[in-house]
Amino acid sequence: SAAYRQGIERALDRSCRERVWFLGAVERLRLPALYGRSDIFLIPSLFDNAPNSLFEAMAAKLPVIASDVGGMNEIIRDGENGLLFPVDRHAGLIDSVRRMVEDPRAASRMAEQAYEEVTTLYNPKRIAEETLAFYRGLAAPAETRKPRWPSVWSRRLFRQLPLGARIRLRGRVSLLYQDAGHGDTLLAGAVAREIKRKYGPVHVTVNGAREDLLHGNPFVDQTGRRYDGINLNYHTGHHRINRGFTRNLLDIMCAKVGVRNPEHTVDVFLDESELIYAREVVKELRRPIITIQTTSGDFGAGRKHWPHEYWVELVRMLRSAGCSVMHLGASGETPIPAAIDRLGRQDVRRSIAILKAADMHIGIVSSLMHAAEAVQRPALILFGGFERYSAHRYEYIHPLESTVDCAPCAEPDTNMDTCPFDNRCMREIRPAAVMEKVREIIDGSGRTRLGPLPTEATARA
Repeated sequence: SAAYRQGIERALDRSCRERVWFLGAVERLRLPALYGRSDIFLIPSLFDNAPNSLFEAMAAKLPVIASDVGGMNEIIRDGENGLLFPVDRHAGLIDSVRRMVEDPRAASRMAEQAYEEVTTLYNPKRIAEETLAFYRGLAAPAETRKPRWPSVWSRRLFRQLPLGARIRLRGRVSLLYQDAGHGDTLLAGAVAREIKRKYGPVHVTVNGAREDLLHGNPFVDQTGRRYDGINLNYHTGHHRINRGFTRNLLDIMCAKVGVRNPEHTVDVFLDESELIYAREVVKELRRPIITIQTTSGDFGAGRKHWPHEYWVELVRMLRSAGCSVMHLGASGETPIPAAIDRLGRQDVRRSIAILKAADMHIGIVSSLMHAAEAVQRPALILFGGFERYSAHRYEYIHPLESTVDCAPCAEPDTNMDTCPFDNRCMREIRPAAVMEKVREIIDGSGRTRLGPLPTEATARA
């Protein structure tokens, strides 16, 4: 886009601007001359399959440097017919360019090899023959088919098949959620579950997520850190176009792998040692035991946070009603007076085990909301106006939502500023209303009951 191009141009200092040209779209007939005047072809795509420009550069005998993603790492073999670099390491890109410049003989050798392959594999006669052979093989009876390694062209044909057919035929799928949070990781695990349910026993790899939360998950066969796979990040789809998290996130993510109408739940698989740890933590506490989570890190610039003084007031009311309250979260968060401080005392899996051992959870939209659904504990979640319950629709979540006119405020760009209205949507949810909802949930669960409901004045005393 023009805005993206202008942003890149502004990032260049004056000396670079004299050596960098932005040509925009180039007429096809002028491309050979442009390739002929070039020394290296660099294609640093984040995602790509088999781009025409790559084949054009190979046919022009240009040394090729490409990112190690998608179909390009099937066409370019690092060090043989070009160089590959990890897409998330700009230092690797620079090293590849330096290798080409400092060793022109090796660059020429790789360019010659690439030229030989592209002219051999992609001439019209061979393409026609392999296309016919591909479809004849599909039409032949299973017992007469001869196993063979797929050619580059047959792989290109394969990519034209519907996504579901490709997953079933390959028997494996790679998912990507780069720098996923805890909740995002549980959602990625749920996508893996839905893939297995629809496509059968395919091998599922999840890249970029928090591997500890996927430990023991039978739906995830492998975890990794490669920047590769079907991108599950919901910030790049519907949410970037329309304001607010309103469409269900699992629906968005599962649609990327060809799954419709998924089950709106997530899973975590705790081991026995984690469950024993949690039982030891809570065994001396009076029931009902309630866990709380008060922050969600830096995401949303604090727009998801309920006022600290409200938490203080609510915990006093809960304690007055006979509850034990445990504060879960990371070290460095501000403790809530009168709550049992478990901040940073255990890892996230053991925190989830403690939540499972409790009777109820109260929090904002953050990791332990997803965890409560995973361990099937009722959770009262203060949505405020940042996003809507419809984005999740978890069975065990009881939402408290605000109706202010600026809600929901989750914007196309998630790098948001502090709320200009002082988190009005969250401030309108009063501790007394939360306490009333807590009583309704606890008394309706049949697990235990609360004592007399105190007034706000009594709680402050």
